[in-house]
Amino acid sequence: AQRRKLRAPIYLAELPLDRLYAQGLRHPAPRELSRFQPVRRDFSFLLPQATRFAQVQQALAAIALDTLAAFAPAELLHPSDSTQVPPGHVSLLLRTTFQSPDHTLREEELQSGAQRIIAAMEALGGRLRT
Repeated sequence: AQRRKLRAPIYLAELPLDRLYAQGLRHPAPRELSRFQPVRRDFSFLLPQATRFAQVQQALAAIALDTLAAFAPAELLHPSDSTQVPPGHVSLLLRTTFQSPDHTLREEELQSGAQRIIAAMEALGGRLRT
């Protein structure tokens, strides 16, 4: 930088291309945006403290709910954070988005999806927090 009289900082990086090429290529799967309104629902679960979010992701993927457009953790509480969380457990606030590409979701569909999500979390040893 001094020799070339460059004022901006210069960053160098080395990329191990052999590792990069060894990874499988992911092909983007574009999908049409739905013109129907998404519905957001939050679920608060008490889960065993040993439960990892990867297990939650796998459990929700296993139920293959086609109207479940997205889900994400919104809040995680430990027993030290709240007196309402029993020892050995965590409280997970799971934010979900339901959406259909071809119709407006009815309340029955949303309730059915919610029950399947609750059942999946109960299979992990969790329960719906009241």
